[in-house]
Amino acid sequence: MVSNLVLEKLTEEVEKLYKTPTQEWVDDSVTDHDRKILKKEAEQESPFDKLNLKSKLNNSLNQGNANIIVKRNENGRVVILRENKHQNEQYPWEMWARIFQWFGVPKDGGVWQLYLYSSEVKRVLPSDGPIGAEHLNGGYTYPCKSDCIVIYRYEEATRVLVHELLHAACTDDDNKPVELREAATEAWAELFLVSLMSKGSVKKAYKLWKIQDHYIQDLNYTVRNFHHVNKLEDYGSRYTILREYVFRKFGVKLDSNYTPKRVTISRFTTPELDKYLL
Repeated sequence: MVSNLVLEKLTEEVEKLYKTPTQEWVDDSVTDHDRKILKKEAEQESPFDKLNLKSKLNNSLNQGNANIIVKRNENGRVVILRENKHQNEQYPWEMWARIFQWFGVPKDGGVWQLYLYSSEVKRVLPSDGPIGAEHLNGGYTYPCKSDCIVIYRYEEATRVLVHELLHAACTDDDNKPVELREAATEAWAELFLVSLMSKGSVKKAYKLWKIQDHYIQDLNYTVRNFHHVNKLEDYGSRYTILREYVFRKFGVKLDSNYTPKRVTISRFTTPELDKYLL
């Protein structure tokens, strides 16, 4: 077993977290401000939402084919816009409560405010050629601000939430280029997520990290060899191959005995771990 002291330390903190009561969710009402934000974020041009997923969902709302769910607890408030035909979507409310609880009260006061456009469009790689935001991205936020975290895919919403909360919590090193800032945030997000899934068990954390470790290697192998992602300037590097550099800086070694394989999906966390969210 490859030692991962960072994961162990995070898992110890999760163990403490899970010994405290869960912050309970209560139903909340959608406000005029919520509707304005949903409309504003859907209509403005985004360098990340190349498929206009937010706009499509907002249009569905205007046509009566989508609805809004709002819940809040002590540290977080969640507004979900989803298609009426997707009423059976499951959201990991307990996990989200623990995530908001772990991040604590925002420095600017109030609560962490999430707007989730719950699009069913998944991340997939093109058959060949370069990859861009339309294949990779699922959310964004405004650095050091807690009032507008935006996610626009149902898939991997929890991982994206952790990633964007790290940005919103002012963890970025502004002395580094954006590629390395994003890579560091993504690396931390995956370590945070696995430690949370373990619910404080170091043994389970190592088991889950091994699964994720192999998937990281699969995705990196694929983008390097079939999509020409090999250097800092290649857009996809910030979410894929640059993680290896960040992990080495953390002292986290990937499994050198594993032989990676080609994948066709471009999500960052393996779907094998989804069942541990609920």
